[in-house]
Amino acid sequence: MKSPENTEYKIWQPFLLAAMTAIGIMIGLKAGEKPHPPLIESVPYTAGQKYTGRVEELLRFIESKYVDSISTDTILEAAIYSILEKLDPHSAYIPPSELEDINDQMNSNFRGIGIESVMVDDTAYVYNVLDKSPAKKAGLQPFDQIIAVDGQIVAGKNLEFSVIRNLLRKNSGTEVKIKIRRSGKEKLITAIVGDMPVYTVNTAYILDDSIMFIKIDRFASTTYKEFMDQVEKMFEGKNRMDLILDLRGNPGGFLPEATNILSQIFEEKGNLLVFTEGKNALKSTYETTGKRFFNIDQVAVLIDENSASASEIIAGALQDWDRGAVVGRRSYGKGLVQEQFDLRNGGAVRLTVSRYYTPTGRTLQRDYQDKVLYENDFQDRLESGDLFSGKTSSPEKDVNIYYTKKLKRKVTGNGGISPDIFVPADSIWLDDSFHELESYILPFVLRNEGKFGFSSLKKYSDIFSLKLTGSIEKAFLDQFASEISPQVWKAYRPKMETSLKNTIATINLGASATLREKNNKDAFVSKAINYIRKNTALNNLK
Repeated sequence: MKSPENTEYKIWQPFLLAAMTAIGIMIGLKAGEKPHPPLIESVPYTAGQKYTGRVEELLRFIESKYVDSISTDTILEAAIYSILEKLDPHSAYIPPSELEDINDQMNSNFRGIGIESVMVDDTAYVYNVLDKSPAKKAGLQPFDQIIAVDGQIVAGKNLEFSVIRNLLRKNSGTEVKIKIRRSGKEKLITAIVGDMPVYTVNTAYILDDSIMFIKIDRFASTTYKEFMDQVEKMFEGKNRMDLILDLRGNPGGFLPEATNILSQIFEEKGNLLVFTEGKNALKSTYETTGKRFFNIDQVAVLIDENSASASEIIAGALQDWDRGAVVGRRSYGKGLVQEQFDLRNGGAVRLTVSRYYTPTGRTLQRDYQDKVLYENDFQDRLESGDLFSGKTSSPEKDVNIYYTKKLKRKVTGNGGISPDIFVPADSIWLDDSFHELESYILPFVLRNEGKFGFSSLKKYSDIFSLKLTGSIEKAFLDQFASEISPQVWKAYRPKMETSLKNTIATINLGASATLREKNNKDAFVSKAINYIRKNTALNNLK
């Protein structure tokens, strides 16, 4: 299997940059009570004074004595990275070039024109245009190829992501002229850069008469409000509803947003939801408010190996109080709380200041003394069979046992939330070659739209009647898998065909609509529905 020579495929989200990708999984408190001093102070040197700022002292020697010219800022950044590497895996340095994007994400807004794109054959292809965005108003569409920005050619130049991104991201209210190619013809489009909201609750609908499905992508500053807005819509004319809360792949975010949502799930007042404590941080507790606005009855929360931090807090509180079933696979295992401190260079440090504990006192944080083992946890779980059997590979002595508040069910700590109802991963995850091949589906769809008319498929019935056979199959194999054996391709083709359909549906109909369709055959969702409809007692699940 091989990809075309000199062809690079990068998923770009130039104006929807996922904050967790840049700085790792996190959970934090909302800052703002008072400004923090810089973490590295510049202390003036006085003759005869005992100097304690060793980093500053070293920099002074380098500046005055080193044989070659060198950037002090570069050295200082390297020093910051080196220092943080000695701490936990989630304390992170955020350089000035990334801080605005990350803060925008956590504050649920961004500045730009509102597109997502992918680089195919050295040309940026648009594959998503946000509703009500400047790009949408200007007429940009999925499958458009970006040829030039404000007269500067960007196609065929092998440009870095940051170059095109900076050309498109200007001050709000500024015009940006984009030359695009659509259906073989070039067109000039003018968009006005603007500030737009970033939503974290993008999929919410009623599965049947009584079950709400809500997916939360991460916990930003508006997540609780978004959650409540959706609940209010779905509760119209109803006295009670059940809830499936999808936190799969949710990396965390602001802790208060998670606890506010939990207070709408618990009827009682004063139930402990989570507490945080650190060497230099006083113990803080979060409890239910008793001010529930809607009668949410049965609850199932969906988690997987990428659900972390605030997601684990929600799952842990529901499990510890026997309030609902946790469905899926063991979560990531992150029990550290970060706080952000600004630096004078325009960047910031996100520093771990405390640990969080579930109502039973569980800390979910995995051991991180060996950073290599910590980073390879997913691969270890894959190879050990944990993702397929639900049986942890951790020695029994390393797993602490706790008991839930009401039913006294056994639960574990020190490694994430183990589900009440296990959903095994697909064994195809073990096949790296399949994942490599599947990664070419999006570039294939974008590159071959003109040949196969993928953009004209606007109904699910049309998309899901599509077959990865005939000329479509031949084109894919010729372009991306010319060396694959017929036997291997025959085994891959059913899942590749499903991926092709889902990709086209996501581009043409939107990710939310596609998720609804996928949920009809999703094992997580079907097991959650079965638990709710049968009104299964939690103490009968294990």
